[in-house]
Amino acid sequence: MKDEPEPPRKNYQFKDKEFERVNHAVTQETPVKRDAGESSDANAVPIDIKDLYRAAEGKNNPSALQAAPIPVENEVHQILRENAAREAGFKDIKIRPKKMSKRTRDFWLLFGLGNACLGLLFFFNSLLGGASLIVCNLMLIWIMWFVMDDY
Repeated sequence: MKDEPEPPRKNYQFKDKEFERVNHAVTQETPVKRDAGESSDANAVPIDIKDLYRAAEGKNNPSALQAAPIPVENEVHQILRENAAREAGFKDIKIRPKKMSKRTRDFWLLFGLGNACLGLLFFFNSLLGGASLIVCNLMLIWIMWFVMDDY
């Protein structure tokens, strides 16, 4: 098997992509230092943070006080507009007023009827009637206010 020559080694690398420049460089009256090898294209001018601060403050730059130029429209702006148009109706939520709970009414109804019935038992046997009043009222409170949900 040594007689067969090895195939040449393949070198893989990423392909260079050309990007559309959307954010153009800030042009100012102050001259920007360039190397001799750089092109004079406005897009090739590096943006310095000090230049951005100076442009934001309006110092030494009367054109900074004027309105900013309208950015170039690209497909990202179109996608954002389509998303905003699609979601326009979803954010309009109507909150319904909360219904009055019938639980309070039912509690007082059961409390009154239960105490009236157990009051008769208390009239005949005070120990059994008193104990049943306490237990039934605590059981009614526990079930109505802690176990059950609003209905």
